[in-house]
Order: sequence, then C-alpha cells, then structure tokens
Amino acid sequence: MSEKNGKNWKKIVIGLILVLVCFGLVLRKVNQKTTQETAPPDKKISVEAQKVTDLKELKTTLQYPALIVGDQQIKVVSLTGGIATAVNFDLGRWVGQNQLLVKVDDQGGSFGVNNDFASSQLKQLENALEQADENYDAAKRAYEKDDSKANKTAKDIAKLQKENAQIALEAARNNHLIKAPISGFVISKNVSLGDAVSAGQTLATISQSNQIKINFYVSLDELDGVKVGNLIEVGDESEKFSAKIVSVASQADETTRKFLVEALPVGNQDFLIETVTNVFIPVIYRADSNDSIIVPLSAITFAQNENYIFLVSDSRVFKKTVEVEEIFGENARIKADFSMEDLVVIEGNRLVGDGQTVELK
Repeated sequence: MSEKNGKNWKKIVIGLILVLVCFGLVLRKVNQKTTQETAPPDKKISVEAQKVTDLKELKTTLQYPALIVGDQQIKVVSLTGGIATAVNFDLGRWVGQNQLLVKVDDQGGSFGVNNDFASSQLKQLENALEQADENYDAAKRAYEKDDSKANKTAKDIAKLQKENAQIALEAARNNHLIKAPISGFVISKNVSLGDAVSAGQTLATISQSNQIKINFYVSLDELDGVKVGNLIEVGDESEKFSAKIVSVASQADETTRKFLVEALPVGNQDFLIETVTNVFIPVIYRADSNDSIIVPLSAITFAQNENYIFLVSDSRVFKKTVEVEEIFGENARIKADFSMEDLVVIEGNRLVGDGQTVELK
C-alpha cells in the first residue's frame, strides 16, 4: 500500500510540474501578443516637399523703408550759432536765389531784417574795418604830401589791410545772414523766430520743383532685382501708389554699405515731404541651369564639412550634398545632380535624419 501511494505521489508531482510549465508557456505567449498589440508603431514625421521642376523660379516681393523727398532739393544750413532774430520765409512758398531767409545773432540782438547785430564777433570786425579805413586815409594823405617810395608802400599796405578787413566782415555777416542757395519751393521749415540755432543745423529744405521723389537703400545681394525703369509700389498695405525707378547708385554708402535708389511717382500723389513710407518691389529669381534650384535657406543644413538637403524617395528621406551658389534674402540658389522628378524637402527637414520614414503634407 505504501509503495502504491509513493507512485501516486510521484504522478501527482509530475502532473503539477507539467501543468505549471504549460501555464508558463501560455502566459508567455499572451504577454508577447499583448506587447505586440500595445507597442506604438514607428512614428512618421510630416514634411513638405516640392519637385525640382517647381523650384526653378521664385517670385517674391522685397520691402524697404523709404523717405519721401523733394526732387532736386537742397538743405539750407546755419553756418553759425545764435538766435533766429528774423525768419523771412514760409513753408510751401517760392523763394528766390540769394533771398534772405534767416538772420542769426547773439542773445540780445534786435529782431527784424536789418544789418544791426549784437554779435561780439561782428562788433570786433566792424571796429577793425573802421580802424583799417582810418589808417588807409592817413596813409593816402601822407603820400599826397610826400610821394616817396616808403609812403607809397605804406599806402599800399594800408589799402590791402582795409580790403582784408572788408572781406572778413562780409564773410562773418554772410554767416549770420542765411540766404537761399537756389530758387525753389520751401518743402521743409525747421526754424521759427526766436529759436536758438547751432552751427550745422538744417533750417530749411528748398526744392527746385514741387515734385516728390522716393529714396531708399538696398543691399548688394538684392541689387540684381532693382533696375532703372522698373515699376514699384509705395505706401502701406492699405494704400499704395506706383512709382518708377529712375536711378541706382553705382557705389554703396560708406557707412551703411547699401546703394541709394531713387524713384519718381507715376501721376500726381499727395504725400508730405520728409515722410517715412515703404517700398514694395516684385522680383523674380531664376535657376536657369538644369542642376540648379532655388530653395528656402531653412531647407539647407550647413554642416562643418558639407551642406546638404533631403530628398524624398519611397516615403523615406535621404541626404543630398549641395553647393550653395548664391544667397538672396531668405532663399538660396543651390547646385547638385538633380533629377527633374526629385522631391526636395523644404519644410520639416530639421526633424528628420537620413533614411527616416516620413509622410508628405
């Protein structure tokens, strides 16, 4: 009986072991299936791509700040500092060449257009002229009494001193009496009676015509899109008028390293002189060779040893080394061995790596 019981226990133990093994195998398969069902699939990055044939031309609009100025204008600048004791012009009025515009005198000078000055400098020069005139008269009388060589030399010297004193006084008075350098319309007035002015200060701007002109500056890399004769738009998004480019500077400004462009409005336009506005220029960039295209700068990865873009093929992206031919604004012309049907990633390239699976937007 005990031997029989021993055999039964062995069968029971072996059966339990087999049950446990089977249970473990079943549980393992269930876990594997659950893991497969719940594991997330490979995530695809969305990118935007365009065919090479669609990247041969770029139409865009360049925008620049501009200044409305008078055509053929000149600025009237004070040559000395002091008080404006006379202002003899009005905004928008015509003035003649050499017309007195502003009288500048020291504090305490009399107001009005006259030759009376409180300037200590002018007083000294006036006194010097009076003294030189008296000296010359005395030298002439001495020569009349005795026409010796010494008296003649003294008379000539006195005459020269008087002439020099007259020139110095006239020059100083001209510095205090600001006159119009040309005839024209007053398009800006920057001084009023009683104002304090300083040497070099712009007092007025005179234009030889009442026509306006639009001035703006462009950088060298955008100069190709700006040509004499091109039509542009001036104003803001709500209101614009047309203008034509009439000149492009051949040399850049020494300070800004940009080129001055001048344009004239097409038709009559009501704009205030010295107004700041905007210029909009439509331009077209082209990639004429078969192995060149135009892409946004952001589509190019600039690495230490290479510059590259991504091409899409069979839902994957692949690196393509390129040569950057030219950069203009936010775009660039690049060169590589392209097929006309190649898809170039132009957006989303920062999120992908070589060979990664992607989907097109």
